Amino acid sequence: MVYTVKGHRNRHFELFNEVMESLGKLDYTSWFGVSAEILLPDGEVCHIGKVSLWKGTLQMTRNEIILCTFKCNSKSNMEITMANGQILLMKRAGMFKSGYQLLDNEENILLTLSKNFRFANFSFNYSGELSKQHTTLRDSTLVLFAVYAAKYHEQVYTSM
Repeated sequence: MVYTVKGHRNRHFELFNEVMESLGKLDYTSWFGVSAEILLPDGEVCHIGKVSLWKGTLQMTRNEIILCTFKCNSKSNMEITMANGQILLMKRAGMFKSGYQLLDNEENILLTLSKNFRFANFSFNYSGELSKQHTTLRDSTLVLFAVYAAKYHEQVYTSM
């Protein structure tokens, strides 16, 4: 399945499917913070934020239940540990390393994410293709989470 994520001023992102139906939103609570919310059409909200002030570990929760934790590993990839113990890896992909791939334990590609800069609204739009193999989260939650992880990865490594 192919998805499009349209960004507005790099703080608000909306996910659309192939027929341009809205499937959810990713909203950052501040310009320079790492806290964000994923808003799903059925009214559910997932919160993303740091676990503690000093550690680089972040987590995504829904109704106070931890869905996953993630951090950057020594190879500058995002290591994502799901609530069931499954470990996913998000790493840069493409000729100029401008996209991302979400991989499972066996290095199978679950999601391919590419970004496009739009001068008209001075923001990035993303397009993602989800494989049929994933069973981790709902499609919209997984794609919006991947956009968050890609933006976090870029924020961390461009600030060094």
